[in-house]
Amino acid sequence: MSSTLKWRLAQYLELRWWQRYLRHKSVEDYLAWKNTYWQGFLEKMAIHPEPDKTILDAGCGPAGIFIHFPNHPVTAIDPLLDQYEQNLPHFSKERYPNVTFHTTSLETYKSDQQYDYIFCINAINHVHNIQ
Repeated sequence: MSSTLKWRLAQYLELRWWQRYLRHKSVEDYLAWKNTYWQGFLEKMAIHPEPDKTILDAGCGPAGIFIHFPNHPVTAIDPLLDQYEQNLPHFSKERYPNVTFHTTSLETYKSDQQYDYIFCINAINHVHNIQ
């Protein structure tokens, strides 16, 4: 199987996993739980970005750490963002006006922007070509 076909299959299965996982979870309850999860994560890691600090959430998924920073300028990237928005009521770009979303992979994202904090959580194993 070619690497491109493997990548496409992996992306399809990732979206399907999220659909099944979120199927019976209310949007409000899930996002509240996830926000609490991210708060605990940041506390354990002793990370406390000031509101003016820029953040990159690389491989953000539909409820990445970007949801925890409503008062920060955030950039979030993921190759499935458009599919998440079309297929998951739990994800809507409009819900996060402070976030600039880019539907792209980690390997192809390019920016001149410098970030104060970069999060890449549970994403590196999802890249198409780690080199």
